[in-house]
Amino acid sequence: MLGVIGYFSLFTAPPSAPAQTPFWDKHLHFAAYAGLALTLAYATVRYRDRPAVRAAIVIGGAFAVGAGIELIQGTLPNRYFGWGDLLANMLGSILVGIWFYIERRVRYVRIQRI
Repeated sequence: MLGVIGYFSLFTAPPSAPAQTPFWDKHLHFAAYAGLALTLAYATVRYRDRPAVRAAIVIGGAFAVGAGIELIQGTLPNRYFGWGDLLANMLGSILVGIWFYIERRVRYVRIQRI
């Protein structure tokens, strides 16, 4: 997930805006960082017994990646630092809180090898 976000954020030219769609790129930022946060939540499932620490790592980690990429974009040609993008990244990262609520009712089962 991080590789996909990094590639499309740093190495490709930004696409042109679809006609008549305000804030179209903010939807992409929101979805990408919600996906990153969910990936981090799954990767840290063994720390379910420490929910505050886990939430800080997942949400803080996803937001830190977003902030770092925005800062790097500010130094690249054809890219710019955007406060709106940073806000969309943060809101997408925070969305994982819904998963943390649902996950309390989830029982993970280890898959056995055949």
